Amino acid sequence: MKTIETGGTTALSAFKGMLPVLGKIAIVIAAIAAVAATLYAAYNLSPFKDAKNDAEMAESAVSDYNRALENSRNETSALSGILSELDGRTEAFENLTVGTTEWYDAIVKSNEELLK
Repeated sequence: MKTIETGGTTALSAFKGMLPVLGKIAIVIAAIAAVAATLYAAYNLSPFKDAKNDAEMAESAVSDYNRALENSRNETSALSGILSELDGRTEAFENLTVGTTEWYDAIVKSNEELLK
């Protein structure tokens, strides 16, 4: 997107490029935190120290890990869809100069689509 003042790109294009990376990093960090918390609880908060209870706790931890992993996959998929839609909406602005009539028309059209 060009600006009238500089003829260059704006921070919007730089931020748009970082969104996929930031979203994936956040999902991975959340999944790792969920796994760490589950393993911590299974190891340190076990009320009994016998092998049967430890096996049950480990099985529960694995189940919690699988749920967190599936949630991460679902969130990644949803995020990918949102980012693809955002890319499609911002392509209309790439060759427009900020402040022109065409630029304002593109903003109005994009906002109308978002409100639907």
